[in-house]
Amino acid sequence: MKKLFLMLVAVITMVNASAQDMRTIQGTVVYAGDNEPLVGATVIPAGGGSGVATDLDGKFILRIPASVTKINVSYVGMVTRQVDVSSSPMTIALQNSDNQLNEVVVTAFGVKKERKGLGYAVQDLNAEDLNTDGTTSLASAMQGKLTGVDIRPSSGAPGASSQIIIRGARSFDGNNQPLYVVDGMPIESTPDYGTGNSVTGANIADRSIDINPEDIESINVLKGQAASALYGIRASNGVIVITTKRGRLNSSRPTITVSTNLSAEVVSRKFERQSVYAQGNYLEAYNPGSSMTWGPKITDLPNDPVYGGNSQGHSGMYRNPKREQAGLDGWTTPEIYDNVGDFFNTGFTENTNFSISQRTDRASYSFGLNNSYQDGIIPSTGMTRWSARGLVDWIISNEWKTGFSGNYASTKITSAPGANDGIMNVVYSAPSEYNLAGIPFHAPGQPSSQISFRSTNFNNPYWWAENNQYLQHTNRFFGNAYVEYHPTINWGENYELWFREQAGIDSYTSNYSDVMEVGSASNANGSIDNYGVSRNVFNNLFTANFTARWGEDWDFDAMLGNEINQNDSRYWSYSGTNFNFYGMPVIGNATSFQSSEYNFKTRTVGFFGSLSLAWKQMLFLTVTGRNDYVSTMPRNNRSFFYPSVSLGWVFTELDALKGNDLFTFGKLRLSYAQVGQAGSYYENFYYTPSYSSGM
Repeated sequence: MKKLFLMLVAVITMVNASAQDMRTIQGTVVYAGDNEPLVGATVIPAGGGSGVATDLDGKFILRIPASVTKINVSYVGMVTRQVDVSSSPMTIALQNSDNQLNEVVVTAFGVKKERKGLGYAVQDLNAEDLNTDGTTSLASAMQGKLTGVDIRPSSGAPGASSQIIIRGARSFDGNNQPLYVVDGMPIESTPDYGTGNSVTGANIADRSIDINPEDIESINVLKGQAASALYGIRASNGVIVITTKRGRLNSSRPTITVSTNLSAEVVSRKFERQSVYAQGNYLEAYNPGSSMTWGPKITDLPNDPVYGGNSQGHSGMYRNPKREQAGLDGWTTPEIYDNVGDFFNTGFTENTNFSISQRTDRASYSFGLNNSYQDGIIPSTGMTRWSARGLVDWIISNEWKTGFSGNYASTKITSAPGANDGIMNVVYSAPSEYNLAGIPFHAPGQPSSQISFRSTNFNNPYWWAENNQYLQHTNRFFGNAYVEYHPTINWGENYELWFREQAGIDSYTSNYSDVMEVGSASNANGSIDNYGVSRNVFNNLFTANFTARWGEDWDFDAMLGNEINQNDSRYWSYSGTNFNFYGMPVIGNATSFQSSEYNFKTRTVGFFGSLSLAWKQMLFLTVTGRNDYVSTMPRNNRSFFYPSVSLGWVFTELDALKGNDLFTFGKLRLSYAQVGQAGSYYENFYYTPSYSSGM
């Protein structure tokens, strides 16, 4: 019933989309100070949708639905404008945003600092900056929005993993993923398993897929080593700090928001492929079992000396033995089929979000529910995610504050295999005269006997979609609770001291199932592999912060802290091969079994500190240090120290440059930092004794 409803919604959506009028707008984006064009300014429809960037002349051309009446125009360091759409060419002038230079950004451990005072690179995104329409992935929502951040989705399939590299790769072992921190809690983001060195099996989703982009209020990316050094050994590849939505407006009544967006996906373009020559190795002869398509011309097939019908009483036809194996008439007329277009479906994505939030003088809360459903363009692929979240902040008194945040997600993904186990190579290489979609993919009454245009070293993609499966199912909870204490100190209003204790957990269980039915190309007798991981990560963070302002010129702040991170993991694998019969691909139907299970525990204890000094809001110095002790290294080699020093000079604060309309902001920065990753060292305690007869 659910599938029928979703199909009806998808049809209605596509009909509406096709019927919706589109129009083209164009214009030029310039800098208000000198009317010079702005290169790379972003122009997007108000309310979301696909946007464009201005060219070298500051010009843009954008197609938008007729219902859209406003567009948002933005550029780094300038005030974002929302302007009315005009049918005539528009000229849009943007002004400098002095407020952006003084705005506060979130850095390590939630410390807030003025952007202009940072001696390292930080970039932030707000909720409206994310590409949330038509996507269920956080990586896709950030793609194209961050400078110096390379986001590479492994594919466009539902739940596909993404590789995020900040300022280049740093590790030879392939682990270049940044650390994710959600509401102050570091969480797991890497895939649980590799993908057979990318030559077998299906893609494994990375765990950032459990984060709903619609729940995000802001993202701060700590790019430089000096920016992330305080996080220690886990932050060698940078840090992505995520703050989820909170109650924003003081109100006597809660704010309720319900949103749904639907989208359809089709293959944007198909590669050019030859459709002149038929299956075969040589131009002279048609070979219906060849993996190549350099046989005779398709139009000349009726003249083939072996399979042609002109000499066998079937004028204008040719014989294809594969059709006979499938129970069809072997004689057919030459036709050209779009095997690639026939195989791909129209993808469908639905995102529905419900949230309720409120903020009063002393408390705020935000709760939300989400459902994301995605049908892939490849048959039998898709993703379903249900998630719920809650966040509460409570100011108990002038000295005490507390709160918690919690996120739950249940994510189920069905994916397609790639590389040596792939199916798309079969679709792409199918001869143009072979009707891959129309010829049955198995012999009559023998569902385990595949039929394909070539030898079944690779699965017929339609047989694969009907019989095999790559399933991922994860249930996850992550969240934290905190308490802050601001003691009253009688040193004056320019001094502030506070302590923060935060404890969090990231707990999830992922179950994977790779099913290959009897008759599969890689295992003709069938196999099943049920495997998974259960992981519980506990993180405790304690910080003490002190700030002071001395006169009009000097600002000082210091932080000391301790962090404990413990990871308890259990991996398992239960495999069965050689099924008794077709049609029951479960481990109980196997005749041969293998199993393995192991547990491991790791712990990292870190002590860190930070000192910052600013002079006349012009010169900014920050020194940090962190020492981590890791359990995965030998006893005498477990300590790692990570220092950083950064210096920033805003030279436009000099009296000679203040108020300069031409040169409004200028800054030089210099930083040094040291970060790294620890190895995994395990002593081999496993020993197999040998026995003699005792004689």
